[in-house]
Amino acid sequence: LINIKMKKNLIAGYNGAVYNRYSQGVFPRHMLGTSHYFKGKKLEASFNYSFTRNKTVTNFTDITNFMEDGQITDIWTSDLEVIYRSKKHNTSVFLDYALDDKNTLSFSSIATITPSYKTRDFSNTLIVEPDGTYSSGFTTLNDAQFESVNAAYYLDYEHKFNEEGSSLAVNSHYTHYDYDKNQDLETDFYDHNRAMVGENNFNTFNEQHTDLFSVQADFTSPLGERSNFESGIKFALIDSESFITQEGFDREQEGIAPTEDGLFLYDEGIFAGYASFDTKWDNWTMKSGLRAEYTETKGDYSHSEDKIMNNYLELFPTVFFQFTPNRKHRYGLSYKRSIIRPSYNKINPFQVFQSNNSVVEGNVNLKPSFKNSVILSYTYNRDYTFELFYRYHRNIMSVLTFQDNESKLLRFITDNMERELAYGLDFIYRKEISRSWDTYFLSSYFYAAERFTDILSQDRIDQDLWTLLIQFNNNFTFLEDRSLTANLNYTYVSPVISGNSRQEYYNEWGISLKKNIWGKKGTISMGLTDIFRQFKLKNTRKYGNQYNISVYRPNARVFSLGFRYNFGNMKIRDNYKSTTTEERNRL
Repeated sequence: LINIKMKKNLIAGYNGAVYNRYSQGVFPRHMLGTSHYFKGKKLEASFNYSFTRNKTVTNFTDITNFMEDGQITDIWTSDLEVIYRSKKHNTSVFLDYALDDKNTLSFSSIATITPSYKTRDFSNTLIVEPDGTYSSGFTTLNDAQFESVNAAYYLDYEHKFNEEGSSLAVNSHYTHYDYDKNQDLETDFYDHNRAMVGENNFNTFNEQHTDLFSVQADFTSPLGERSNFESGIKFALIDSESFITQEGFDREQEGIAPTEDGLFLYDEGIFAGYASFDTKWDNWTMKSGLRAEYTETKGDYSHSEDKIMNNYLELFPTVFFQFTPNRKHRYGLSYKRSIIRPSYNKINPFQVFQSNNSVVEGNVNLKPSFKNSVILSYTYNRDYTFELFYRYHRNIMSVLTFQDNESKLLRFITDNMERELAYGLDFIYRKEISRSWDTYFLSSYFYAAERFTDILSQDRIDQDLWTLLIQFNNNFTFLEDRSLTANLNYTYVSPVISGNSRQEYYNEWGISLKKNIWGKKGTISMGLTDIFRQFKLKNTRKYGNQYNISVYRPNARVFSLGFRYNFGNMKIRDNYKSTTTEERNRL
């Protein structure tokens, strides 16, 4: 028997890190950060800060075949280059204080401050007749600048009733979000001889202020040695105010007009409660739960006399069964119903013009969507998993692209589709091939059918397609001390239905390396995404009076080089927490 008495408590101490990351695509990007953590007998505190400076470029092409009585009248081809420049500060603070052995009080704050985010969009639109004869065109320069503050604060309390694991946690959260954007749009029109024949200058000033508040209480208690019970209640409140001023736009064509001056107020309250139970017996595992949510929403738009109100009560059951007869076989069956609420900027009714004939529109009539999922799974020898799944998604939200043939306008609108139905088979393979190589492979072959209503013709449209998704991820470890690691990944997606579009296939390769140095206190990392510059998204809408194509080409091939140095007592771990909430995810 050896009795070792330490003069210092190894569970206490301090550590920190500094890190740097440089990326190079068409333009450079840079991130510099630091983190610090202190652990005492009762107090744990950490602070993290990083600064990023980015400059990126993205290219778009929109080809719109405007139609009349089913015949193409003219073809508009717009090539758009967007250059983004941004500066961003990210900070986080985590404090945990143990009042005693059974009570802990925690405070957290996460903030993202963007003092400067600038975009410069330059587009050139060519208009040709169906026989290819050049007709006219226009160029658009769209300069925009915005700044934002996104700050969240969390206050949490936890009480442990006994050593068996019964506890009560009370969590409160507040987020303040401010967004200000100025936009100058200048358009020059030219004729078939490329002589300038007119111009159109347009300014937009947009502000959005959103406050989020939520509080919840969760009770957890074991029931015997193999069962657990959980229950909780939650209240969330959302208060959002958006304002827009648009001036200088001279639009003689009929159709959508600028908002000019508009104010939109949106309030939402959510009351929720849940209970869940899980247990194990013999070779079985079972989990079940039920959540009830009552929601009240109210919108007030200055350009409409009607109040926008939507109150509803919904139930969300969850059930999961797993049967493991022996170490080589495992069977599972699960069902879940969930809700997806629209983001606050999507509800915003304002129209923001990207060019003279391209506009992004909000939708005050957006409704939440509800998803029902069923999964039947089988795992062999822990390495091979087969999953049959079925998904029915009602009121699914998607960005839909429509061409207004009368006004010669391309409209990007977030709207509710009637439904999405999908079913298919997933195959997952996880294997440690050797001590220095492990692999992950996912293959998903599924059928998806979507139904939506064309906003102009009010025709109900059905689209369906079988799609293949493949993901391949390999991790390698080198050197005797295992200090060098590498990752090689690949993604392939065959043509897929996306909103009211058919998206063509895409694929990309990526590779990364990481080397630990100085006894793991230092780390050097390198990576290259989209190695062969294959990634682009091409979407086609062709039905009824719609025939347009969009091509999205980001600067996806990016080389990155990073360095991190850790110092202090590395035997203690920080108190970083994942503090996201459903309400913040909708910003």
